[in-house]
Amino acid sequence: YKDEEMVLWLANKSSLAIFGSGPEIIGKPLLEIAPELKNQGFYEQMLQVYHTGEIIRANEVPAVIMHDGEPVHYYFNYTFQPFRQAGITLGVMVSASDITAAVESKRRVEESEAMLRYTKEQLELSINAGGVGLWHWDVKSDKLTWSKEQLAIYGLKAEEFGGKLADFLAYMHPDDLAKLDSKIAEQNKNKTEDYTDSFRMVRKDGAVRWIEARQKKIYNESG
Repeated sequence: YKDEEMVLWLANKSSLAIFGSGPEIIGKPLLEIAPELKNQGFYEQMLQVYHTGEIIRANEVPAVIMHDGEPVHYYFNYTFQPFRQAGITLGVMVSASDITAAVESKRRVEESEAMLRYTKEQLELSINAGGVGLWHWDVKSDKLTWSKEQLAIYGLKAEEFGGKLADFLAYMHPDDLAKLDSKIAEQNKNKTEDYTDSFRMVRKDGAVRWIEARQKKIYNESG
């Protein structure tokens, strides 16, 4: 872009596509090509570079450019730097990267993560209110993870639970242990996804409680 009017002097196909135009816009002032940019700060920054000689860099900057009367939303990383000849500033060189897809993808991930955190918080509130314990058993490594609510049901502190299936079975009522052990083996063999059962357990303090347990299996790609 040259002179204070920021006349488009040279542009590649990618730059022209941003304006939704072809080479016919070369030789026209920026605000004639896209008057909507005036209120978005880009034109003002280019004038600043033209008059001061400083370089301006910015990342993930939103922009709205009209294509055939319809607004198109972009995000850019860009650099504005002066173009000089014989010590005289003739114009401004613009290097801009359209990162719209990357920014929108990142924002979708952030929104999904925020929703996941919210859902987790709501689940934890429900669990705390309803006395429901959560657990996860990695069958391959025999690592059993209990939530604090699950530990509370059994009257245990985190450091008192060993984190293995055998540590869980150690709290089973003797009259239910064989049945439960058999059902666990059957479930692992048949690869059923959902399972519900009731059994008695003996807390650390000796109290006997009935437990309703529900499980949902998750398989890896190899099954």
